[in-house]
Amino acid sequence: MAACVLRRSKDNISLPKFTFFAGVFVLMAGSLLAGQTATPTDLQFHKFQPKVAPERAASDPCSQQMLPSGMSVLATQQMLALQQEKTSRTPAQQKIDSNVLFTIRMMAGQPAAPGVPYLYTGVDLDANNNIIVDMVANVSDSLLEQIARLGGQVLYSNGGLRSIRATVPPQQIETLAAMPEVIFISPKQGSMTAGSQAAAHMSPTQFWQVAPGFKQRAQNVRKQLARAMSTAGQPQIGQGSVETEGDFTHRAVDARGAFGVDGTGLKIGVLSDGATSLALLAKPRAIFRRLAERRPA
Repeated sequence: MAACVLRRSKDNISLPKFTFFAGVFVLMAGSLLAGQTATPTDLQFHKFQPKVAPERAASDPCSQQMLPSGMSVLATQQMLALQQEKTSRTPAQQKIDSNVLFTIRMMAGQPAAPGVPYLYTGVDLDANNNIIVDMVANVSDSLLEQIARLGGQVLYSNGGLRSIRATVPPQQIETLAAMPEVIFISPKQGSMTAGSQAAAHMSPTQFWQVAPGFKQRAQNVRKQLARAMSTAGQPQIGQGSVETEGDFTHRAVDARGAFGVDGTGLKIGVLSDGATSLALLAKPRAIFRRLAERRPA
């Protein structure tokens, strides 16, 4: 009974202290919140939308016919038109991202490119229809002043990273790109999230068992070692005939051993401007082939 009374006495003594500190916290928080105001210069962005949806711009039924390659006649014609347009760009236009350049033209009432009247570009605009751009440039005071003289607004600049984010009137972007300090102008780059709906359905235990257990990892390693040791000559740790330093730098070897994957079933797309290296690869192969033919049995 005495212990119970003593505990109540302690609780009664601590309650005023808690009330005092809670009151002080509320007063301090109120004063801090009272000092905050909404910044009136906060920008609201929206995506550029062409006057006519590109899918509705093609009224010719013949353009919708499919070629043996699986592409429509319209898509093939537009790809050729866009490739030809790139070859005709001025030095200043070559320093501007295609989506920004197409948006500038469509906002001026011109087709995005000859033969391509409308395109979705995903470019961000502010309330005054200025384009929000990210620039790679040698940041200087004169460049920042020039952006302001052209009617733009610098939102962020970092000389060490050669980075500038600004809102620029569309008709002034080519003038800005012509400056020697400007290296390249691209649309505003942003991050992507899964969204609040995806987060609401996410379970806290969803990622508890992402990696296999120790027994499974050990079994995967044993399988890879057995496959490597059974290969005649020097074992190939990579997945192809050519190994790169990136396979070790990015620890792809460890990932294949831990997760038991080897890329089977994956499709890889490769973009190239030609196959000039095939001739170089064919020469040493031909030499080795001739040497093998001369080798006595």
